[in-house]
Amino acid sequence: MNDMMFVKDSEEARLKQLEELQIIGTPEEEQYNRIVELASRICDVPISLISLIDKDKQWFKAKKGVEISSTYRELSFCAHSIEKREKLIVEDAISDIRFKENPLVTADPNIRFYAGIPLINPKGYVLGNLCVIDRKPRTLSEDQLFALEVLSEQVLLLFDNRLKQIELDAKINLLNEKNSQLTELNKLGNQFLSVISHDLKSPISTTQSLVYLLKIMLFLVRIWRSI
Repeated sequence: MNDMMFVKDSEEARLKQLEELQIIGTPEEEQYNRIVELASRICDVPISLISLIDKDKQWFKAKKGVEISSTYRELSFCAHSIEKREKLIVEDAISDIRFKENPLVTADPNIRFYAGIPLINPKGYVLGNLCVIDRKPRTLSEDQLFALEVLSEQVLLLFDNRLKQIELDAKINLLNEKNSQLTELNKLGNQFLSVISHDLKSPISTTQSLVYLLKIMLFLVRIWRSI
């Protein structure tokens, strides 16, 4: 029971990391597309993907050799790497008991060979895979596997840059909001001083104006502290 709760909590934390990245469903980007193009050329395969594993689906940030943008998570080869946290090599899927009846093997895109490198973020969560796929059984050389690992590191650097940009945008929006509040506060203060300046010209209203001034000043101080 404790193990099941740990797995559930870990998965919720992983999904939260993916959500913070704000990348699921975003348009194609050249930086990611070039990575999958290079992965295909290095490994001499027709299909390569940057795959992210959401709660119910596998979504492709970049893809080469397939038209679809996502599949059900339960059909995903990449999902197997989330728990194991290590590269997954399937030399012949039709002979692998885990995948031989998978619709992605028995029908289009007719996967036979699969090699996936897990995309593990700095907090230790597997967000997805960089993978290469062939329609025939095969293997990869050590140099090809090393190249895939290097490319996966580049994907993670892009993720990190994306998070930094999100954080920067949030700070800029907060500063803009505070600047707007301060501008409005300054405008209110100027209007108030203009009214008080006029009222102080009348001796009869001086005491009332000073009391009113004190109340307004206290109000402005409270607003200032809340910003």
